[in-house]
Amino acid sequence: MSYPQGRRGDRNASRVPCRYRLPLCLHHDLERELGSRRCPVLRTPKRVAAVFQDLGRLDREAMVVGALDCKCRLLHWGLLAVGCADKLALRLGEAFQGAIRCKASGIVLVHNHPSGSLKPSREDLVLTREIAEAGRLLGYPLLDHLIVTRRGYKSLMRPAAVPTGGFRRALSAAGGAGVRRAAEERAGRLGRRRAASRP
Repeated sequence: MSYPQGRRGDRNASRVPCRYRLPLCLHHDLERELGSRRCPVLRTPKRVAAVFQDLGRLDREAMVVGALDCKCRLLHWGLLAVGCADKLALRLGEAFQGAIRCKASGIVLVHNHPSGSLKPSREDLVLTREIAEAGRLLGYPLLDHLIVTRRGYKSLMRPAAVPTGGFRRALSAAGGAGVRRAAEERAGRLGRRRAASRP
């Protein structure tokens, strides 16, 4: 999609050749464009890093969120935040908008360090913990959070959080935990109703 440059009524705007009008893309709905069967499959942190490796070339921090279905297909990605050379700020709820819109099963986060360092900052670890907790409550588990640079990538999730089977096994475990949690909540509500109805 192209956007005309210049303000409405600006005479020069109509004279700008079409090839100089740049596309503006802050998110990409791959499922709609490619169909779910042709979306890239991201089962491991290595595959996620390969898809988003160009993020490591930016000269300021940027964070991208990807929404994956139960077969680990990347259905949607979106630019979550752009900061300065060493920090960025975002609202947690925005991390889940794409996943909710395309009915995904989980999310992955990827951000860069323009300095080239793969060492996570304290803020990176706090953000990972907060989004993982929010995802657990909403039913969209955070499968991984990667730092990418020109030198490579680093996963911020503990190895236990990404089992040997990759993201697909993590999604299965998260789904099972959600079913168990819902059953426990229902059992708790029934128990409270029975206790309240007794004379």
